Amino acid sequence: MPLSNDLDYPKIVDRITFLAGLASDSRAIDPILDDVREITSTRDPSLPLQEPDRVRLSAVYAKLEDHLLHNDALRTFTPESLQQLTDKQFGGTTSLLSDARRQLLISLALSATAYIVAVPVLYVSGVAFWWLISGIFAALTLFATTCWLFLSGYRTFTQSLRQAHALFSVTAILVGLSSLLWAVTVTNESIFNIPILKYTGGFIGYIFTFIPAYFGVRALTRVFGVQSRFASPLWIGLLGFAGLAVFMMLPTVIGSDDPYLGTTLSTLWLSSMFCGVIAILARKVSSVMTPGYARAMRYYCYGNLAAVAANTVYQVLIIATGADFGIRLVFTGALYLFPGLLMFISGYFFRLSSVGK
Repeated sequence: MPLSNDLDYPKIVDRITFLAGLASDSRAIDPILDDVREITSTRDPSLPLQEPDRVRLSAVYAKLEDHLLHNDALRTFTPESLQQLTDKQFGGTTSLLSDARRQLLISLALSATAYIVAVPVLYVSGVAFWWLISGIFAALTLFATTCWLFLSGYRTFTQSLRQAHALFSVTAILVGLSSLLWAVTVTNESIFNIPILKYTGGFIGYIFTFIPAYFGVRALTRVFGVQSRFASPLWIGLLGFAGLAVFMMLPTVIGSDDPYLGTTLSTLWLSSMFCGVIAILARKVSSVMTPGYARAMRYYCYGNLAAVAANTVYQVLIIATGADFGIRLVFTGALYLFPGLLMFISGYFFRLSSVGK
């Protein structure tokens, strides 16, 4: 839809900036914005917008509309849906940003409610480490709302972004469930004695948790043509086997008689490896995205790096035989919640990027 002739220069630029924010690939729209930069640098702010400049800015707006309707890498719009977004942003009773913030507050309120309800229920039930498991329930709720944030605006995504966000959402749920499995396992001796849980220190869930995220971010590297050896399953396989060889031999090297140390450390290594590779690919993808999407991908990168740090700290604490179990439990529980919080923030920024912020 053409720009109204009644709009002054700041309002025209606001609308152009809004459309540019909806785009996903900064390289694709950068040349389109050259006219805006030139007009901004040469016009006299004290004078009304001249007609030739208005025509050029209208052409920029039309080109951005055309790009979003036909050429964007991650989003798919119809003329009607794009007009509805624009009308709501500049003429609605509540802005798109307000809607996103409301969704954020609802997510945090649900998480807090889960904790408030879980504490008395688990305490009265006599559940061991009720405070830790209550926190995990709150985190699980937060991961579920992260899934909600990632899937917001799903109908406007291209197939590639639908695939990536669906995989990110699955990862968010799996992280929450794996955290709950870990907390229950390490605080309940009868469950901990189940062989597969004992051999992996309760971390078996984390091995499978980050595989969907890896394929999600790998899908984005294909969309944007980002090249990295870490996008190859062959490199993932080599890193995995190398780490397994090192950590399975480590107990012998340090003289440990713990029969489960090697398998537990190896499990943590596989989780760290996937998180590290995801962080690298997410950072590479963010370098070619427009600011809103790039910010979301950077936080996804940070969340995975934090998971690597949490795994590493836990490995060190396990190897340090003098570490008290209670201290190790509290410290590690806090560390695993922090990566989840960063991924939640990433989901929120993806939600903002879907409305041009």
